[in-house]
Amino acid sequence: MRAIPKIVISCSGCGQELLIDRWKLKKPTKYGRFCSASCRSTYTARFNPASQRKRIEVRCANCDKQMQIQSWRTKYNRNFCSKECLGHYTARKRWEEHKPDTVKVQCSYCDNEFEIPKWDFEGKIRRGQKQFFCDRACFSAWKSANWNGEANPAWKGGWTPHGTGWDAICEIVRHEQGYQCADCGIIEEQLGRQLDVHHIIPARLFSSKKEASNRKNLIGLCHPCHMKREFP
Repeated sequence: MRAIPKIVISCSGCGQELLIDRWKLKKPTKYGRFCSASCRSTYTARFNPASQRKRIEVRCANCDKQMQIQSWRTKYNRNFCSKECLGHYTARKRWEEHKPDTVKVQCSYCDNEFEIPKWDFEGKIRRGQKQFFCDRACFSAWKSANWNGEANPAWKGGWTPHGTGWDAICEIVRHEQGYQCADCGIIEEQLGRQLDVHHIIPARLFSSKKEASNRKNLIGLCHPCHMKREFP
């Protein structure tokens, strides 16, 4: 049997050489000849109006940036230029929808009005709080002006023995105890810090620092044991 002659041509889509029967050249085609079905589909899609995705200009619903999107996406009410904008927009909408009721209060220091959540306001009132502050700076300034001496809630009625020479006294106490807690016996190496020096009789009950810091009235303790003695 005589072999059917073949001829080499170029693919109309990708230009790759392919071998076909000579008689097929006499058979007309609309777009040409292709090396594969996928190459034919990709090439002919350029001539199909239905496959052409039109792009239109819109603005991002979050940042108002101008962008281009495919026309079919206009069926959505909102479009976004990035996932970050989508996340920010969604978070803001959720906050607006579930935003708690607020109460207007006046700063006790600068007299500026500001809003706080209603649940926070009611909780502070139940706990007996009467002052409100717009920020930490106002709170600190108010404390400096009002919490002095006996007006301070931490006031215990006297002076503090911590002053000149206190570090030297503490070193003597710790050295005499062998740098070991008098109550639980832990040493400073295990503790990872220096022992606290505690006044057995509170210093505020003495008339002078010298009497309060008498060696017999001082004891070295680790911090947990110190707190147990301070707040039994």
